[in-house]
Amino acid sequence: MKQIFFTFVFLLIASFTHSQIPKSGIYFYTIHHAEHPNLKVTTKCRVEINGNKVKVIYVGGNLSNIKKGDILDEGIILKHKSGKWIIGKKQSDTKLEEIGGCTDGPSEINFKKKIYWMC
Repeated sequence: MKQIFFTFVFLLIASFTHSQIPKSGIYFYTIHHAEHPNLKVTTKCRVEINGNKVKVIYVGGNLSNIKKGDILDEGIILKHKSGKWIIGKKQSDTKLEEIGGCTDGPSEINFKKKIYWMC
């Protein structure tokens, strides 16, 4: 009985932890393209998190017309109504119909897989 209880608590903590915003700090993510999600990507970015604020900076790869150090995105980390994390500008972005990819909506960011999605 104890083993079942501890397993349940561990799974609950693990699932709660993976669905939260990472701690403030600097992380390195891979950039994936919404139009070609299965394309092998070598493009990287630095994700700077400070509380609920985030800045995504290009660090290198195969993006044309973008220089190392360019800011790709900046805003606040929000959980969209779909359950996906987005980089928004205001709280109401959580209710937008279109997000990520090649929409005019906020970009999607996947903290668990360390992926920043762009068009």
